[in-house]
Amino acid sequence: MIIFLPKSLRITFKKSYFKLTFYIDIRGGETIEFKNDHKEAFNIVGVKATVPIQFEGENNHIANLAKFITKQQKAEIHQLTGLYPNQVVNASYKFDGKGFDEKGERTHMIDFLTTEDNTFGDLEQVNVEKHTWVIFPNKGSFLKHCKIHGRRYIQNGYHHRKLN
Repeated sequence: MIIFLPKSLRITFKKSYFKLTFYIDIRGGETIEFKNDHKEAFNIVGVKATVPIQFEGENNHIANLAKFITKQQKAEIHQLTGLYPNQVVNASYKFDGKGFDEKGERTHMIDFLTTEDNTFGDLEQVNVEKHTWVIFPNKGSFLKHCKIHGRRYIQNGYHHRKLN
């Protein structure tokens, strides 16, 4: 037997949802150790040479550059120190574009970072504008880190800055 109810007596069912739980599972990627450093304008002052690009082992051209720093130049460089890390810094710039093949050259400086202007005739100076720097430690292969970190930072809006 089938019973028909008038429309006014029909029961309307409502829906109810039980508590929902979401799980997010992120896989892959690498942890990158870095720090952002907001630096005012500064100068790199020291001795420089154009050297071949070499990623593994000691670069003899840089070692020779270090050997030929005179006592007078060392004393002059130490007079200009004043910025972190307050010790000798190796800086490379002006890569000729063939760097990842180890066929090109770059300008390399052995220097100190300072806010003072170089007044010594036997030292070179490179001016660096105010910027936010992303600094990461280099553990292991320089080439590997250069490729990995450089690509990641550029993809995330950071730029390589050209020095004079």
